[in-house]
Amino acid sequence: MTFLLAISIIKFSELITNISIKKIIVIIAIVLPSILAGMRSINVGTDILYYGLPAYKMSFVSDLTSILNHYKMIGDNSTIFYTLWYYSSRIFQSLFGPQFVLEFLIELNVILSLIKYGRKTSKFRLWQGMAVYYFIFYSYSLNLMKQSLAMSMVLLIFQYFLMENKKIKYIVGVVLIGMAVHTSALIAILAVPLKLIWERQLQKRKSMIHFKATIFILPLVAIALYKQLIMIIAKVFPRYALYLSDAYSNGISIKGTLTQVLLLLSIYGVYLFIKMTITVKTQDVSFYESLYLLGVSLFNFSLIARNGYRIGLYFIYIGILMIPAVFNGGERKKELNYTIAKIIRSLTLLGILVVFWYVSFVMMGINQVIPYSFG
Repeated sequence: MTFLLAISIIKFSELITNISIKKIIVIIAIVLPSILAGMRSINVGTDILYYGLPAYKMSFVSDLTSILNHYKMIGDNSTIFYTLWYYSSRIFQSLFGPQFVLEFLIELNVILSLIKYGRKTSKFRLWQGMAVYYFIFYSYSLNLMKQSLAMSMVLLIFQYFLMENKKIKYIVGVVLIGMAVHTSALIAILAVPLKLIWERQLQKRKSMIHFKATIFILPLVAIALYKQLIMIIAKVFPRYALYLSDAYSNGISIKGTLTQVLLLLSIYGVYLFIKMTITVKTQDVSFYESLYLLGVSLFNFSLIARNGYRIGLYFIYIGILMIPAVFNGGERKKELNYTIAKIIRSLTLLGILVVFWYVSFVMMGINQVIPYSFG
C-alpha cells in the first residue's frame, strides 16, 4: 500500500503546474517509503545486523575518525556510508534516523535521475520509473544498503555525465563511488566502452539486435569459464572474488536466481509490448535496453555464487529509466482510444512489477524483508 500511495502522489504531482509545489509533493511522496524503511525492525534484511547496528552503536562511543579507521582495518572503505550513518545516528538518536536518511537519499537520487531525463521530453512521467524502483529495488535497499546507495549514485552520474558525453567525469565518479561507498560500483565502468560501441553502431546504421544479443550472451559464456575468471579477478580486484566464488552457491540461491531472471525477462517482455504500441523517437531507449539485458545476464552469476547477482543489479537499475523512457518516449501510433490504450499499458506495467515483488520477496523470501516487522 505504501508503494501505491507514493506512486499515486507522484502521479498527482504531474497535474501541478507550480514548480515549487510540484517539488514539495514529490518530496512528500518519497518521504513515506523512507519512513517505512526507517521504522523497520533489525530483523528485516541482514546487512543491518552485520554492519548497520554495530556502526549505529559505535556512533555513541567513538568519533567518526575512529569508526572509519576501524572499518578500514577490516577492509571496508565505505567512507561515505559510515559518515552518513554516523551523523544521522547522532542527530536522530535512534536507528530510525540512519535507516530513514539512507532510503531517502537513495530515492532522491532516483528522482533526480528521472527528472534529468524528463527534461528531454515534455511527455516524460516520474511515476513509472519510481514504480520500477519500489517493486524491484526497494526491498534490495533494505538489505544491500551500501550497494543500493552506490547504485542510486551511479544512476545519477550515468544520467548527468555519461549520457551527456562527459565520459571522464563519469569514470572518475564511478571510481570514487567504488572506493567510498561500495566496491561493486566499479563494474559500472563497463557502461563507457559499451556506449562507444553503441554509438558506432548507430553511426553505421547497423541493427541493434546483434549488439543486444552479444551483450546478453557474453556473461553466460563467462559463467561457463568462471574458474579461470575468478583467478584473474581475485588478483586484480580481490573483493570481487566474494561475488564469484562457487563456495557461496546453494540450491536456494539457484532457484531464486532462475525465478528472478524469468521475472526480469517478463518485465522486458512488457517493455517490448509497450514499445510495439508507441513510435519511439529517442535513441537512448535502445542503449537503456541493452544495459538492462546485460544486467539480467550478469544476474545469472548467482547460479555459481550466492552473491553473484549483485554485479548485475547496476545495469538492471537502468530499467528505472528504460521503462518510462519507452512509455512516453515518442508519438503514439493510431489507436481507437488513446486513453484506454494508455490505461492498459499502465496496468500491464504495474501488474508485472507487483508479480515480481510478490513472487521474489513474499513467496520466496529473498533478502529476508518479508514479513515486514517494525522495530
